Amino acid sequence: SLMNLCEVCFAVGEEEEGVSYLREGLGRALEVRADPLVLGCVAKLEGHLMRRGEVGRAAELVGLVLHHPALEIDAKGGVDDLLPKLRDAMSPEELERALERGRGLDLEEVARGFLSG
Repeated sequence: SLMNLCEVCFAVGEEEEGVSYLREGLGRALEVRADPLVLGCVAKLEGHLMRRGEVGRAAELVGLVLHHPALEIDAKGGVDDLLPKLRDAMSPEELERALERGRGLDLEEVARGFLSG
């Protein structure tokens, strides 16, 4: 799957190639309106943002994923792995505010924003 290729690329430091697979997978998931797959892509995006130093944005996306009704185990596992890193990078208050902002985000809007940016 495209997400497996994305993960492999990220694991070996091929960030741009991984992002390319992520964009393709996210686009296809949006086309078929598969929210669980879109959430899985957004969960992969969180790690990418962390590696780029966009800690606050990554935390917002964690908030979105954790509170979305279509959340499945795969996406939650990625979020659970990222939370300790966020706790190390942010104060508890900053993290809580970012998670709360993320809770109010629209999944499709976030996904389309990533694809257009």
